[in-house]
Amino acid sequence: MDILILGGTGFIGEYLCKGLVGDDHNVTTAHFTNIDDSNKINNVNYLQADLNNKVSAIKEIINKVDILVIALQPNSLRMQKILSTIQKKSNLKKVLLLSTLLVYPSSMEKQSEQTVPCPATKYEQEKIKEEKLLSEFTKNNNIQLTIARLGNVYGDVKNKGIINYIFLSILKGDPLIINGDGKQIRDYIFVEDAVNYLKLLIEKKQNTQNEIINLCSGVGVSIIEIVKIIEKIVKKKIQYKFGKPVIEKKCVIGENLKIVKLLNRQPKFNIKKGLNKTYLNYLKNTGLTRLDNKT
Repeated sequence: MDILILGGTGFIGEYLCKGLVGDDHNVTTAHFTNIDDSNKINNVNYLQADLNNKVSAIKEIINKVDILVIALQPNSLRMQKILSTIQKKSNLKKVLLLSTLLVYPSSMEKQSEQTVPCPATKYEQEKIKEEKLLSEFTKNNNIQLTIARLGNVYGDVKNKGIINYIFLSILKGDPLIINGDGKQIRDYIFVEDAVNYLKLLIEKKQNTQNEIINLCSGVGVSIIEIVKIIEKIVKKKIQYKFGKPVIEKKCVIGENLKIVKLLNRQPKFNIKKGLNKTYLNYLKNTGLTRLDNKT
């Protein structure tokens, strides 16, 4: 298939580009900043475009592809501009939006796709706005839509979440600052599992016009628990202190029964196995043999 990925040079997007090219799809990614040729993925087409100010740069390609994948930070105004470039006679058959489990209410219970969203932060609110914009647009234009609500994806140095901060604190020798009390619970999914699910959702025939699917592990883990697991992996005590709390939900865990049943595939990595592979990825990208600055 011909696939356009908006955000294909980001953490998840880059992994997805590699996976789709490996499956012999024709992949194009639109990116904002300059990219050195040495950092480009073989057989991926790169299109430089400032989607905040000039979405017309993608108008030609977006109307030729079969699949549009949106892996961008949420911005509902930009989304409206992107949708305005899609013509009535385009070849577009399906849109895949990367959304988040964080749109669900804070609860110790697992949240299914039927749970009514309860966005709190601006990030969550913008994600819901984008979901609604795409739902209306695809319905009116007879295009299929898959909304993938992802757990906290981790696994490599491009990740900007708490797991990245933990590994960077070890690498730099700086104390880790944890906002709040460290008891915040999230549903973490290793990047390879997340991308394998995304690839299959792109390639699998969709029987309904609109699908919302949780891509997650179905297991909640606190920040303090993650710190303790990483300490065992790197064999080093992590120095941390608690900082000022931020506005965030205390606990968000997704139910993954739908994706597991749909694709007949459980996540390959639990949190311990995933963090161990993350550690190896950091070593590979830093050229060290241990993340303690002693080698």
